[in-house]
Amino acid sequence: MGFDVVAGLRSLDTYADVWRFIRSFAAEWAEPIREADDVTRAELDEAEQRLGVRLPEVIREAYQLIGNFPYNPEPYTDRFSINLVELVMCDAVEAGDRSDGRELTDYDRGLFDGFTPLSTILPAMEWNMPWHVSPDVILRRSEDLIVIAARTDEALAEFRVNHPGDWMSRWHEGRAFQTW
Repeated sequence: MGFDVVAGLRSLDTYADVWRFIRSFAAEWAEPIREADDVTRAELDEAEQRLGVRLPEVIREAYQLIGNFPYNPEPYTDRFSINLVELVMCDAVEAGDRSDGRELTDYDRGLFDGFTPLSTILPAMEWNMPWHVSPDVILRRSEDLIVIAARTDEALAEFRVNHPGDWMSRWHEGRAFQTW
């Protein structure tokens, strides 16, 4: 087995732990972070000069790691680093190469069996979307919709077989379905 999401989420004590989680998670569950995803120190210096402020070092580090990702996370936790963790997980379930989604049905009673609810690991968050993880699948529930990301193609296929339904499976330019 590869990267253990639950163990990784339980050890987010330092920013180095968060950066390690993001790199490991992206490598196993999405696309590895590339140099092209980084923002250079010079680009950050230029942005700071334009804004007339000095960014805290941890924000500079975060932008250097994934600053060219086209998402500007809203501050809804007391820790910016947890925002970043949720960001990479959200990208995996909504746009990853091994993601899918479908509406919840009355037959989904056992859907969460074998999953760890992230609310038992992460600090309380205002967004409070129910996230659940297993060794090979991450699941996020949003009202009557579930979206998933699998670590491998085999795990995605197995999850679909074990939880039949009208999976969206819409692929576009090598990226997963787009529902909204």
